[in-house]
Amino acid sequence: MKAKFTLKQFQIFDLHARNQWPAADVAKSLGVSVANVYVTKHRIAAALKKEMAKLEREMDRALRR
Repeated sequence: MKAKFTLKQFQIFDLHARNQWPAADVAKSLGVSVANVYVTKHRIAAALKKEMAKLEREMDRALRR
C-alpha cells in the first residue's frame, strides 16, 4: 500500500483521520488545499478498506484448510 501513496499523503491522513485535526489546519500545516485533504483522506480510507477485505478473505481461506 505504501507504493500507492506519498509520504505527504500519509501525513495528511494521519493528521486528519487519526489525530482528528480540522482539514483547514492540516491544509495550512502541509501546504495543500482543504479539498486535497478531503480527497486524500477518502482515497486512503478506501484503500485501507479494500486491503482489510483482502486480508480477511485470505485469513478465512487459511482457517478453512
